[in-house]
Amino acid sequence: KFLDFSTPDNASVSGDMSFRDIQQFMYRSKRRDGEALCREYPTGKYGIQLQPLDSEMLDETFTAELPSGNVVIMGVELDKMWRKQAYWLRGVRAASGFGLFTLNVERDRVPASEMYHLYKRRYMRQTRGVTEFSPIALNMKGLMIWLTSSTENAISGAKLFAVMQDRSQQGTAPYTGQTDKSGNKPTDGSKIMRLDGVSIPELPLGKELNSFEPKFPHEQHDMFVKSMLRGMAVGWGTAYSTLSGDYSEANYSSERANQIDLNSVYRNEQEDTKEGFLNIFHPRWLKAATIAGQFQLVSGKMLPVFSKFEKFN
Repeated sequence: KFLDFSTPDNASVSGDMSFRDIQQFMYRSKRRDGEALCREYPTGKYGIQLQPLDSEMLDETFTAELPSGNVVIMGVELDKMWRKQAYWLRGVRAASGFGLFTLNVERDRVPASEMYHLYKRRYMRQTRGVTEFSPIALNMKGLMIWLTSSTENAISGAKLFAVMQDRSQQGTAPYTGQTDKSGNKPTDGSKIMRLDGVSIPELPLGKELNSFEPKFPHEQHDMFVKSMLRGMAVGWGTAYSTLSGDYSEANYSSERANQIDLNSVYRNEQEDTKEGFLNIFHPRWLKAATIAGQFQLVSGKMLPVFSKFEKFN
């Protein structure tokens, strides 16, 4: 029965994600965004379906004290004993996968019993997760700037660049780069030659050109990139070879040690998903499927539903 439930039509509200897809989505969201959200609905063939949510749906800008005495911290409602009571989600028209629409501030209050919220707790009163990219964010930004600058310099160095210099006494008007609608004839009276998309302007009388030869990326490029990637691998808790795809300095012993460390990381992630999602969801699914009449006795009769469902756990 659970195998039938795991199909996209039965597992997800939208009907386009299997139970395995939902688990993978939650795992990726937890590592990328620092938290994973999934909402439960009493619908479908088995009386229960899931809806994975982007973390941006949980309104981190909403922090308030409610008349009931509960407090909302970054979209999570808590009682006086710090138990989660509800989640305040942005309305469907207020959030999308491509960013947030600020014109619509409607929120939906969803009871905590209908939500699965996975994140690593760093301190006791933490209500939201922190992305695993936070320790390496500066390295990522610095590496991106370096690679972008190196690429632009390499492209500039690969292009043909030349100028014409008039040795006569007449000279030409300074070249301003402005051309007519055709893009070929300068409007400032200067002379310009175009050769396979390369502009070759003529220098004015009395002007000289100092050569510019970009040498990026230079001999230190590979060392710098490796250094940044190694720091990112350590901060993210993974192996350098796994992050970069560079196995030039790898050997059997080093890769075996890396795999042992990675297996420990993945094992912890699996335990987090098991404790925070699977161990809670399966009893709920069993109860909902029983109430929906999905289980039958050998005689063909429906399994009776008792008031105390704990008898089936």
